[in-house]
Amino acid sequence: MIKVIFGDKGTGKTKKIIGMANGAAAEGLGDVVFIDSSNRYTIALDRKIRYIDINDYDIKDLREFYGFLSGVIAQNYDIDKIYIDGLLDMYRQEESVIETFFTELEKLTNNFNVKFYMTMSGNPENIPVFLKEYIL
Repeated sequence: MIKVIFGDKGTGKTKKIIGMANGAAAEGLGDVVFIDSSNRYTIALDRKIRYIDINDYDIKDLREFYGFLSGVIAQNYDIDKIYIDGLLDMYRQEESVIETFFTELEKLTNNFNVKFYMTMSGNPENIPVFLKEYIL
């Protein structure tokens, strides 16, 4: 399962996804990972959550990010949910590349039963058609 919180900057997406991650950690049904490009929210996350600052790794685009996610899952089969804050802020790419990334991410979620939740900034009136099925 993939779910996206999509909206303009400053609309509370990060706060919402942090709340979701903390709720998942409290449920204790599996391991929770939170990926962000800044460490300014680490204090708001439950300490049971595995936090990853993506800037600590030299990942240039969504294809490499997909490989990174595959590695994260491969090293821990107990991961239930992965939260990604600001996907488009991390990797600005063409719509077709983003669509391919989501197609590949579907394979990960189906093969390993990992649920992905992410925030993406943009004008909700201009949301790409392929993303509409993932909107939370």
